Amino acid sequence: MCKRLMVCMIVLLLVGTSFAGGPIGPFDASRGVGLEELGIYAGGVVESSPGVFDVTGGGGDIWDNYDQFMYVYKNVTGSMRMTANYEWINKGTIGGNDWAKMGTMLRLSTDPRDVHISSMERQVEDFIGCQYRGSYNGGSGGWGDIWAAMPKPIGLGVQRIQYGPLNFIEPIYNRGSGWQSFGGTVVSGMPDTVLMGAAVTSHRDGWRWDTATVRVTDVVFEDPIQYLVQVDNPDGTCPRVPGFRINALKVSSFISDPGGMGWGYNAMNELLDTGMWLGLEGEEQGTRDELFVNLRDSGGNGAFGNDQSVPGIDDFEQPAGDPSNGDDDNYYAVEALACIQLTAGLHMIGVSSDDGTIIEIGGVEIGRAPEWKGDSMVDFLFNVKTAGLYSFRARMLEGGGGSALELSEVLIDGTRVLLGDVEHGGSPVYIPEPATVALLGLGGLALLRRRR
Repeated sequence: MCKRLMVCMIVLLLVGTSFAGGPIGPFDASRGVGLEELGIYAGGVVESSPGVFDVTGGGGDIWDNYDQFMYVYKNVTGSMRMTANYEWINKGTIGGNDWAKMGTMLRLSTDPRDVHISSMERQVEDFIGCQYRGSYNGGSGGWGDIWAAMPKPIGLGVQRIQYGPLNFIEPIYNRGSGWQSFGGTVVSGMPDTVLMGAAVTSHRDGWRWDTATVRVTDVVFEDPIQYLVQVDNPDGTCPRVPGFRINALKVSSFISDPGGMGWGYNAMNELLDTGMWLGLEGEEQGTRDELFVNLRDSGGNGAFGNDQSVPGIDDFEQPAGDPSNGDDDNYYAVEALACIQLTAGLHMIGVSSDDGTIIEIGGVEIGRAPEWKGDSMVDFLFNVKTAGLYSFRARMLEGGGGSALELSEVLIDGTRVLLGDVEHGGSPVYIPEPATVALLGLGGLALLRRRR
């Protein structure tokens, strides 16, 4: 009887336990988001040594329209960046779950249904990415990348940059060679003061007392923010003919399983730079000049209703260029070249693509979306130090499934326009001269034969 009574007392204590802590280190408070409301044990935060914080959290997930996790956070105002290093200490006391997560989160409040944008690592330690909920009680989304073949990320962060009336939220990560961006997103209607902090969930909805513990170190809150991407030294030389030169090239049909042969960004660059991949010539080369980049082979329609076919890819389909009639090619690369006239200061370019896209301006990579993703918008914010004409290159990777590429620009007043839409306030974009095209790596493609 005594043993049974003791067990009951322990259970009652656990059921009645929640955790809402006060200031600790650089943080203002901690809370079991979505757990205390249900009377579920949330976990806690301990400063195990100066500057070292062990964060223990339970909960079902950070996903869908309701989150459950442990959060230690600071109230921040205006533009701000938080970065920290993370290490799993205990991934679950009852075996853990592959989708347990940890990382740095910006959140509007501790309401479990509220807006957030987070830089996260998954428990199985092969996946990092951005997760977000863009509206109250809305669904969740995100994008990410597998890092199993790359150095393990040691740092995860998130930063908010106020861009006119907009808030540009940028999840970032560090694999040991400096902070890099996942690509960001614009959030409208965000209050001036938000929360930034460290989050952990054990992803064990059916095991309410199974918690995971993460060690958080090197926590830094930084203001003013140092922009990750700086563009300088204008290098563009173009006739003043508005538009882009768009080229597409498909993997040789002799490669039966391109995905199994390592098709990805590195292969895309090799194919576009040399016209060959794995020793075989690319097929279906097509080149076309367009005023805007608004391409679609199949799948999503972007923000502006993609209405251009992909040059050289659809020519052999019946009927040509008609996604609704089974026109769906896979394993090819698209390149859009131009010169872009930029003023000094902050600029934002958006990419809606399926799969990933890399953008370079003046020879500087301003951002890359994850290699493998569905059609979704990723924005890249960069600072131009010197006004002038810059070379521009966007390269899109197509694997399987849908395929689309749309390039846009977000103006300082929040308006999104197609890149090059000068009539509506966009930056001027010009078709490059042949010498510039050759310099950027397309010179060899003129020797290719179209064949199938």
